[in-house]
Amino acid sequence: FLPTAAPPPQESPPQLGNDVLARVRAPFQIKSTDASKLFFILRKESSEDIALVLPHLYPDTRKAMLAYFSEDEAAQAIEASARFRVVDPELIVLLKAELERRVSALHGGPEVASRLLDDATPEDRERITAALKRFDPTSASSIKSAAPPDLPPDVFDDIAAPTPEEKRESNKKDDEEPPESGGGSSPFGDGSGSPPAPQLFLDQDPT
Repeated sequence: FLPTAAPPPQESPPQLGNDVLARVRAPFQIKSTDASKLFFILRKESSEDIALVLPHLYPDTRKAMLAYFSEDEAAQAIEASARFRVVDPELIVLLKAELERRVSALHGGPEVASRLLDDATPEDRERITAALKRFDPTSASSIKSAAPPDLPPDVFDDIAAPTPEEKRESNKKDDEEPPESGGGSSPFGDGSGSPPAPQLFLDQDPT
């Protein structure tokens, strides 16, 4: 056998600073009680972009957020998580900061509504839940699903849990709403994997 030429030396990949590595590996500081806010922010994003967020969430936050999606949408995000992709670590750092900022800026949500219902008198609660079921059954179901575990179980006895079809219709209705600004940009910008410009998820900025 003839000796083969030695391969050309390979350049070492650039080393990330310990600070960047620590920030990439740190879970997003979003509690499970804020899962509905995170869902509201991500609901119009692609399954690939949602898959980018999932591994960086606390397990209970991830489980709670996926419960807001329909079965098909959750399955698509999980399937997208199984594919390898190259992502600049700085993008993860930017994404973490942006999502934490947006979650902290959002107010309201089904959890808040469920506590307000719990504070109402039984008569007022009955009238409010009847009106909710009449005007927006999906919202009424979402309020029941988001009820904190410390609320009495009989607060929402007359509201049915949302079916998978209701979740799909609710998410579809949200998708039909025109974006407030920015045209629904992706956190990947042009798809090249490089960090995009200053803002992420521009279509639903609450601030």
